[in-house]
Amino acid sequence: MTDEMYITDVDIYLQNIRRWVTAKGFSPHGLALSCGLGPGTLAKMFKPEWNPRVTTLRTLEAFMLDYDENLKKS
Repeated sequence: MTDEMYITDVDIYLQNIRRWVTAKGFSPHGLALSCGLGPGTLAKMFKPEWNPRVTTLRTLEAFMLDYDENLKKS
């Protein structure tokens, strides 16, 4: 078996982020700017080789939670 045949928790987590981004209508560039990240940080987020740093994931998760909370309040 090759590595490509395995689906890990990280793969599922990244797919959840991609689904959220798509559902909310963000582009990778727009999301990066909204999160305070560099504009190229998320450029490859929809490609299988995207390998974000833990700090990037923490920033994304915090933004996503805040965004969803603010939507509930409005």
